[in-house]
Amino acid sequence: MGPGGLGGCYQFCGGDVTVFEHFSNKRKIEALQEDFATLRREFNSLKLDWENTQNKLLHVMGRMNKRAALAQEKEDALMGLPANETTGQPLTPRQQLINSQIAARRRANGQGEG
Repeated sequence: MGPGGLGGCYQFCGGDVTVFEHFSNKRKIEALQEDFATLRREFNSLKLDWENTQNKLLHVMGRMNKRAALAQEKEDALMGLPANETTGQPLTPRQQLINSQIAARRRANGQGEG
């Protein structure tokens, strides 16, 4: 095969490659590069979505924990336990006085403990 045969053959890395094959490979490489760029964008989008989902879950879990703590405080109050007893902090004299006044009112109104 001489020059110009089969669409203009030329030497390339020790082998015969036609002009059409060269452009075909170039198109394939460009298509692969576009596909890779698309995949990279989609992956980054998924990463952002996952981070947003994690943040939302943390926010919801925080609210649930807060509600559970408030429910526990209400339950403790209904059971007659002092609020600070759960934290292990001793009551100040003023708090003890107020607690005893509240307990006396409950006994007087017939809402005694137990």
